[in-house]
Amino acid sequence: MKNVTNILYTIILLAFSQNAIAQQDNLWTTEFGSRSALVGGAVTASVRDNSAIFYNPGRLGFMKHSNIGLSANIASMYTTYIKDGGGDGINLYHPYFKFVPQFLSGILKTEKIPNMTFTYAVFNKHQAKLNFRESYETEIELYSQYPGDEKYHTKYEYFDDINETWVGVGAGYLLSEKWSVGLSMFFAYKYENSFETIENSVYDKDDNLVAESRFNSDFRMTQLGMIFKIGLAYEDDYISWGGAITSSNIPTLIFDGASIQRLESVSLPGENHHKYNIYNDWADSWFRTPWEFDTGVQFLLGKGIISGRVTYFTAISPYSITKFDNEAVVTGNSKISLFPDKNKVMYSSRSFINFALGFERELDDNITMLTGFKVDRNAFDAKKLDRSKYWVPTKSYWNLYTATLGFDYVTNRDNNLIFGISYRFTNRKGDTQMVNLTDPNPNNYLLGTPDNSAQTNINGLALILGYTYNFSSPSKKDIRDRLDVEMLNPFGTKKEKDSEKD
Repeated sequence: MKNVTNILYTIILLAFSQNAIAQQDNLWTTEFGSRSALVGGAVTASVRDNSAIFYNPGRLGFMKHSNIGLSANIASMYTTYIKDGGGDGINLYHPYFKFVPQFLSGILKTEKIPNMTFTYAVFNKHQAKLNFRESYETEIELYSQYPGDEKYHTKYEYFDDINETWVGVGAGYLLSEKWSVGLSMFFAYKYENSFETIENSVYDKDDNLVAESRFNSDFRMTQLGMIFKIGLAYEDDYISWGGAITSSNIPTLIFDGASIQRLESVSLPGENHHKYNIYNDWADSWFRTPWEFDTGVQFLLGKGIISGRVTYFTAISPYSITKFDNEAVVTGNSKISLFPDKNKVMYSSRSFINFALGFERELDDNITMLTGFKVDRNAFDAKKLDRSKYWVPTKSYWNLYTATLGFDYVTNRDNNLIFGISYRFTNRKGDTQMVNLTDPNPNNYLLGTPDNSAQTNINGLALILGYTYNFSSPSKKDIRDRLDVEMLNPFGTKKEKDSEKD
């Protein structure tokens, strides 16, 4: 009955949850479990809280207590600033502030199978949000048939919102005093809403409209997939090791579809007006995720504990997420697009490696300091897929770096209160502009060509808070409860060190 109550309590908490902020094409922007987050997610070998269901279910067999946990980024502030991102002198800026509960989970132990651990979790795996809106006007010579400079006006807006929520269950089994294996399964619901609009207009010196162009794209999709993780973990007096494999998402054919629309409207001097409007109310769609191969290690260094993690992500060749099918409706005076390659929503991800380092040190019997650093590389494969040629909803191309610092406080009742901060940043020069509004090309429908003069600066600060309530452990102990050693201690047990002093 108590376990049922725990599950119901988790569901009630979920009703009040909101989502975390992340970046579009980075796969490590969100960490789960406050303790794991504060060591940079470097816990494949050593995760000791409910986030084992995500990082390495192979660690579940080492868990001893039933518990319920909630972790949150109490307040998150992120800013994306791209100097010259909209053209020469046009800077793009997107601030974001939110209250963000992020991970609700529980561990279930049973007296009947003491070496078995069950777990459940609900969390926001990924949320990315970018919104840029800019306008620009100048006087420039575009058409020689009109005397003097023309008045050029342009407006640009880009919006993309990605939200992915996972619901999962898992189980781990303690094979021996040193080995544990586990498996977790998730249902992953993904939603994305993206649109981009650019409007250009040109007036002569008498304020007569002489040219205009408008391009609009709108993409909305939902999907429900299944993802599996299998993990293995080893632990002795000297070292901990862990490995996990995460599958690519598997379609369930439930909620999988997209609404897509494109508009082209162009009127240039001496040319007939071109209007091409195409839309699908519902088309087949699927966004693929890479396979992940994760490994990590933990060991003592001086008076602290070092942990490391490395994850390899497989490549995905360019593919169509969705496209206009035979049921697409075309209106306007033209049935042919000026940019036919943009009638497919495309994506491609490259193979790459992310890594993280964590450090923890016990300050006294109740407080442990936690710190970490991780590198989160951008997954999009710009070498195989040109965003200027194809319809790609996301725009990011930057790697992200995160540093964390916090504390784990053990209460008088052996519960855990974790608190700290996370700082995310990047600073890049020579990036590709999102759009070039300051250099219109009359031979390219008044569209400018983005160059590599942009500079991207991202800063984010999150306050992290977590609490884990541990219920009484089963009366029948598992194998590890009968060990008389101090785990992860290459310098000998406490008894051995005391005898050396004597």
